[in-house]
Amino acid sequence: MTDQLPDIKSLYGAYRLVPSIVIFFLVIFASCADRSRYQSELDGAEALMEEHPDSALALIDGIDEKQLGGSQERARYALLKSMALDKNYVDTTDFAVLQPAIDHYLHHGSPDQKLRTLFYQGRIFQNRGDNDQALQRFIECIESNREITDSLTLARAMVARGGILYGIYRIEDFLNDNLQASSIFAKQGKGGSAKSCLKRGLHGAIILNDRPKSDSILRLLKAKGLQDSELAPEMLNYAVSFEDLDAADSMLSLYKDKSNLAKNEYCDLVRAYSLKGDFRRADSLLHIISELYPVICDPKFLLVASEIQDSLGTAEKALAFYKRFHAINDTVQARIFAQDLQFAQERWELRLYAAQEKESKEKPCGSS
Repeated sequence: MTDQLPDIKSLYGAYRLVPSIVIFFLVIFASCADRSRYQSELDGAEALMEEHPDSALALIDGIDEKQLGGSQERARYALLKSMALDKNYVDTTDFAVLQPAIDHYLHHGSPDQKLRTLFYQGRIFQNRGDNDQALQRFIECIESNREITDSLTLARAMVARGGILYGIYRIEDFLNDNLQASSIFAKQGKGGSAKSCLKRGLHGAIILNDRPKSDSILRLLKAKGLQDSELAPEMLNYAVSFEDLDAADSMLSLYKDKSNLAKNEYCDLVRAYSLKGDFRRADSLLHIISELYPVICDPKFLLVASEIQDSLGTAEKALAFYKRFHAINDTVQARIFAQDLQFAQERWELRLYAAQEKESKEKPCGSS
């Protein structure tokens, strides 16, 4: 019995199937190639990053970059290493480490990957002293908050943006950024970070001379269990800024030891003694401050120092402080108007507006 010849149609169908099978296995191979033997180390580093960044960095440093897979894995390695360096207080100014993440994630990454890449790109700009570019990256982070799940990085972008805005005297924006970040940190169980943001917010409210807002933030801080002794610098600033004699008395009793204080604490102590009319003690502190900090640029402090000298009858010293007050105050005002950074937010909003206008013009008529 002779063998039957195979059906021509069956042969043709099988022949057509071969390229599909080859393509399928090529895709599987490419996928496996993109996942190198370091995948478990990268997973481990990401899991450790938030609570143990030193251990995360040690894992990442054990990876041979040359053995990494495709662009996606190189991008992940670059982002995780940048995160670990930043969290271990290594202030890098070189984009070489983060560049693979910038190249890949800003075009092909998920919303969270893009958010993190923009944030650490901003941090590097900040380390380089380019606050204008840093501010724009942080603004982009915050504007992209609708689709992200990494709320901690979003909160950190708010804190970072607030810090830059504080430097250009956008105090209300600094205050709002820190209050929003505090709320996010609290929801994520980051109590320490939430308190730090509230303290910065209190500082902003005091600068703005907004006592109701300051009182509200103080209540929040005390509701979190903080005592006056833990809020001493903030409470001292509060007392002298709002001329609260009772609060000033309470704070002065906490500052019996006047060694190893921060510059702002020394300045506020001088203002507190001046508020109480104890100009002799205020003057003795002025001498300490002048030895520790020959140059002080706080206009409020210089004005108070002038008033103290005037009350003590040392007119020449009073005039010297008053002249310094006016010189510093004029410089501050000049910086506010000259600083290009204050327009970074507006530039970003204009870019968004231009992009939206372009998109609307390119849509076919009748489309929604």
